[in-house]
Amino acid sequence: MSITVSSPGIYTVSVKNNQGCITNASIAVVYCVGMADFENIDFFNVYPNPFSNTIYLNISNKNVLGILKLYDAVGQLIIESPCEVKDLTFDTRHLRKGIYFLSFELESGKQISKKLIKE
Repeated sequence: MSITVSSPGIYTVSVKNNQGCITNASIAVVYCVGMADFENIDFFNVYPNPFSNTIYLNISNKNVLGILKLYDAVGQLIIESPCEVKDLTFDTRHLRKGIYFLSFELESGKQISKKLIKE
């Protein structure tokens, strides 16, 4: 069985076997990807990766506006910031080591995400 979701969020799946045993699992979908979402992905550069105390973001197309969102591995929103400039710096000293997803939501509604690792 396959389940398709169309938007990020936390989903709970319940499975029941022939003996009546039930198990539940929560799944965080941080970003739903389609082939069209990969268009023009090169304008959005994040470094270093892995990072420690700071993330630098460079947007090569100054005409691109949107909202930046940083999520942890379970889909919790950590940082949200409007993106109105070409170069941004985020202080990440308060973040725990682990996997994060930086999402850039364009005015058109498209989203581009990159996986980041905090050391």
